[in-house]
Amino acid sequence: MKKKLIYAAVVSALLAGCGGSDDNKGDTSSYLDYLLTGSNAVRPSALAARASDGTLKFSTETADLSNPVSAMSTLDGWSTTQAIQIVPVTSSGIQVQAPTAAEFSASVAPLYLLELAFDSAALRPNGVKKVLTYGVDFVVAASAGKLNLVPLKPLNPSSYYMIVATDSLKDSTSSPVRAGSDYSNYKNNAGSNAQEQTINGLIALQEGLFKAATGIATDHVIFSDWFGTQSGADVLVAVKGAAASVVLQGLDAAKVWKQDALGNTSLPGTYTLAVTGNDDFLTQLDNEQFLPQEQKDAIAAAVAASPTLTGIAGMTKVYTGTVKLPYFLSSPATAGSWSKAKTQSWHGAIPSLYAIANALKASDSEVIAGLVGAGVDPALLAELMADPTRQSELLAEASKLVGVTLTSGGKPLDAEQNIGRFNPLPALEEVQSVPMRIFAKDALNTITDVIIYQHGVTSVKENAYALALGQIGAGMAASKKVALVVIDHPLHGERGFALSGSMDTVTTSDNPTPYLNLSYLTVARDNLKQSVADLLGLRMAVGLANANGLGTQLGGAGLKVHFLGHSLGAIAGANLLAVANQPIGNPTADALFKFDTGGLAMPGGGIAPLLLNSPTFGPTIKMGVLTGGSAELKAAFTAYAPNCQTAVPTCFVNEFLPSLGATTQAAAASTLQSYSFAAQSVLDSADPINLASGIKADFPLFATEIVGDGALSLSDQVIPNSIASAPLGGTEPLFKLLALQPLTATGAANHHAARFVAGGHSSLLAPDENFDPTGAVTTEMQTQFGSFFMSGGTAVQVTDSSLLKQ
Repeated sequence: MKKKLIYAAVVSALLAGCGGSDDNKGDTSSYLDYLLTGSNAVRPSALAARASDGTLKFSTETADLSNPVSAMSTLDGWSTTQAIQIVPVTSSGIQVQAPTAAEFSASVAPLYLLELAFDSAALRPNGVKKVLTYGVDFVVAASAGKLNLVPLKPLNPSSYYMIVATDSLKDSTSSPVRAGSDYSNYKNNAGSNAQEQTINGLIALQEGLFKAATGIATDHVIFSDWFGTQSGADVLVAVKGAAASVVLQGLDAAKVWKQDALGNTSLPGTYTLAVTGNDDFLTQLDNEQFLPQEQKDAIAAAVAASPTLTGIAGMTKVYTGTVKLPYFLSSPATAGSWSKAKTQSWHGAIPSLYAIANALKASDSEVIAGLVGAGVDPALLAELMADPTRQSELLAEASKLVGVTLTSGGKPLDAEQNIGRFNPLPALEEVQSVPMRIFAKDALNTITDVIIYQHGVTSVKENAYALALGQIGAGMAASKKVALVVIDHPLHGERGFALSGSMDTVTTSDNPTPYLNLSYLTVARDNLKQSVADLLGLRMAVGLANANGLGTQLGGAGLKVHFLGHSLGAIAGANLLAVANQPIGNPTADALFKFDTGGLAMPGGGIAPLLLNSPTFGPTIKMGVLTGGSAELKAAFTAYAPNCQTAVPTCFVNEFLPSLGATTQAAAASTLQSYSFAAQSVLDSADPINLASGIKADFPLFATEIVGDGALSLSDQVIPNSIASAPLGGTEPLFKLLALQPLTATGAANHHAARFVAGGHSSLLAPDENFDPTGAVTTEMQTQFGSFFMSGGTAVQVTDSSLLKQ
């Protein structure tokens, strides 16, 4: 935890309840709202209160985390991707439109966005790191009477930003927008109480920093405010660090987490593989219970139709087994029922460091005694929390508090233990034996290359049967011995929970909600984090099997490990690759996590707008959000449904909503916009649009996308290429963030993306019956990934360049 967080706590305490109204009676000129009231109440601001654990605090939050605002109240800062709004107040018939690009070229632009530097000693911002550039870093859009500063690049996590408006901002009468009287009063009067004095000091600080950075006189400033962004990969980095500690503690997770939620104080063999059997490829394919018969038949037919694949299949074994992995989500066993488990997100293993810092600042003797009782040195802990350069030492000292409840005034210091940068290590629910498959032609102890594959949402690990032979064949062509290792995402396939024959916990195309739990946004976020944590754990288990022969001997010296993810697997995979290769200061542990290359098939970022704008998932989600929040709308659609000409969700969006009045349609659009803001804010810390920047520019990475030909072949109908209303949503923004170069022909390629003009979202695995009936795209895509992995991430073989966008 950085020292700046203590300053935020002081400001938050002084400004608690800082509401009110702007009194501009008799003045009809347009102005900007400053205080957090009405439509201005939920926006990034230094005026916004903080809860005692350092999370955001809203007047409308409740304990029910199905309320999106309440879900946001668990966050440790504001979104790094969502629009930052300011609210103009105008007379009837007058609007404040978004300024034009030309206006931002003037000597005094209408709006500014700046990243702030922070002085850890003085406990406040002390400079401007960067003045962000309009059209490069952000744009401005007007919507529903508000001005939205929309990031074109994610803001940095755990950082501070300032918004400034000047008198160059004009309304529709071309009159300058002025400062609201609340802002002017606080700016021009020192104040008679602590709260007023604090706000006066904030404004003076803000305007002084702005003037120093831009040279623009403060007389031009009509509005300024600053805010802190939420953390990024902190939690996943903590999970990785804990995994490394488990290895040092003899592979017993209880040595790090004390015990799991079931009370087990010994959890041996964590992060180890166990191979329990093997069978021939086609025999095991026929025995798989979670792969639909239709898919089994299609795979078997494809093998039979190809002499090459038939030969490889005849030599390939499928090994069954498990890998022991920590599980941080609630389960029916730990929560008591699935109905409860699906509402419970990850929570921290220790009390909030933010709350502890404030307790130490207040010399809280009860908290200090609790720290000492847990073996923590309060003075050292305070010193470490104040020094951002000693984060690893801080986590080591704070880990002594795992499972400890600190009290203040006889009550828990941090009853909620929200997960985030103030409490990055999740509490352990249980250690699961996760079902696994390994595909290999050669003896496991002779393997030279392992490919860890992760499937898409509503799919299962057994889809790897459609991929395995091609990757093994690519290895044969390069004189390498390949093994493909797969597990299910949480709540998919064999990892659903057995509930008396019910499939309620299994994510399928008919029921995507167990994993895509958008009714409980924090759970949806943590389902994705669990996927990444599982892949980190699987990679470590592969490393331990290679280095120490734990579970089985997997390969020998010089083993190369690659990652390939499809759809959701690629989304999780981008996060995985960003975290796995970050050094943690222990070369032995670093080697256990390291990936040599990465492959992402049809990934995307900006998950909330991605899903809402997905032709496949969007209608279902929109219908659920709108009918779930309005009994009247739900009843109206029930009455309309017999008239539907298309599937129910599509009918709701494309037939029913357009039949409603303009006012109702506008209200529906506003609801979806608000939901998207809250959902993406919550999902930010698990979204590759934020985390993928951790992948180094020289890391060997190859990705694919379906862009269509603009005529007969459509673009990806599951993950949109891009979204006009959400510049950080879809595949292309992620490719841009990763700086992937276009691939158009065979050649050197170590950080590239291939854009296919034919095929569909699942073309990696099977031909698309509409846009690739011959399977040319599937063959090409599998060949490209195979050649990339076997070249060590230096080249891609393109067999048919006509399938690629040129």
